[in-house]
Amino acid sequence: MSMQQFPETMRAVVLRAPRQFAVEDVPVPRPQEPDDVVCKVNTTFICGTDPHIINGDYPGFWPPSFPFIPGHEWSAVIVESGTRARSLGWLPGDRVCAISHCGCGYCRNCLKGRYNLCLNYGHEDRGHRQYGHRTPGAYAEYVRASVKSLIKVPDGFDLSRAACVDPLSIALYTVKRTRMQPGDDLLIMGAGPQGLMATLVGKALGAGRIIAVGSGARLELAKSLGAIPIDYKSGNVVEQVRELTNGLGAPEPTAMMRPAPSALPTSVAIKPCGPAPMISRSSPGCIRVRFTVYNAMLSGSTQAARSRSKPSGTRIRLFTDARTYSAYAPGVRCPYCR
Repeated sequence: MSMQQFPETMRAVVLRAPRQFAVEDVPVPRPQEPDDVVCKVNTTFICGTDPHIINGDYPGFWPPSFPFIPGHEWSAVIVESGTRARSLGWLPGDRVCAISHCGCGYCRNCLKGRYNLCLNYGHEDRGHRQYGHRTPGAYAEYVRASVKSLIKVPDGFDLSRAACVDPLSIALYTVKRTRMQPGDDLLIMGAGPQGLMATLVGKALGAGRIIAVGSGARLELAKSLGAIPIDYKSGNVVEQVRELTNGLGAPEPTAMMRPAPSALPTSVAIKPCGPAPMISRSSPGCIRVRFTVYNAMLSGSTQAARSRSKPSGTRIRLFTDARTYSAYAPGVRCPYCR
């Protein structure tokens, strides 16, 4: 797109205050940094986080101020490239999709590849961005983004499906954290979008049996994707899993995809010890990190799962960047909250 063809304004969903938004004409963004590109948006998905952002559930954090343009699951075509982006091969006409995170690229976590836990989070002057959360996103005709947060989409691949790369990457990471090998069974606690994508990922990675715990139409969809369904509303999950596994309990890999609060002690009871990778947003007012429940050690596991109180003897070790946090489950709060 030449400079003469580049529009000056675009339509965008502008959030002016919690629950106050409208489609407005706003200036089209231009590259600010050498590694920025401007893209014409093809598809933007509505993430489960977006209604919370619009509702004002994270005041002063997501977004840090108003007005703001949300949207972080998207695909697009590049129309303008910054100087470094162009020299790196990101050219007008390239088809791309995106993740929300763009780390500073310099801190310890970024250098380890853990840019989603960038130590300069929220400091745009130091290079951090999180599109659609703190940095303007893709509920618009055009969006500006760093190439550090983009993935090129092959010719012939549907751009509307490519917009799913951000949530799909979370499902892929969670299943891989189970250390599942081809032929292993996989237990998925939750049949929402992440659980369903984890089912697809498990199949692609060669899982033996996939056992999905959920209810209603979502559980039926998991069944149609090849999972063995367990309806947590119609029976005891622990007993049903043990029946499927000849009394041995859950298979070695156990994945949890944004489950109900009671699912954490239930999953631990199903698998008496070992890894229980979990992808989740923590309790209200505690949303700064997605955390992984890495290892659980307990006694009286079945009783703990059936109890609504803090299960006696159940300790959960939470691992973040360099420190270890301990808390009782359920009701675990993220380590960044004070």
